[in-house]
Amino acid sequence: MIVETGYLVDENDPERMERSRRQLARTIREAINNTDGHCKGVFYWEPECKPSQYKLGAFTEDGHPTIIMDAFQDWDEH
Repeated sequence: MIVETGYLVDENDPERMERSRRQLARTIREAINNTDGHCKGVFYWEPECKPSQYKLGAFTEDGHPTIIMDAFQDWDEH
């Protein structure tokens, strides 16, 4: 398993968060496609944390998921 993944949330920098989404999607894709079935999952560490509490969460300051979390739905797009 891949655990404790996290990416910097910066609501003022949408491109940074898009890059984070793409990187998380790549991590998920690689774990599924290139481990001969050995990797059983990818976990995001504390995604619901607000950026003022933990900079590597994946939610906005007002408690909504950021685009980073979309990686769990769209990891197979590429």
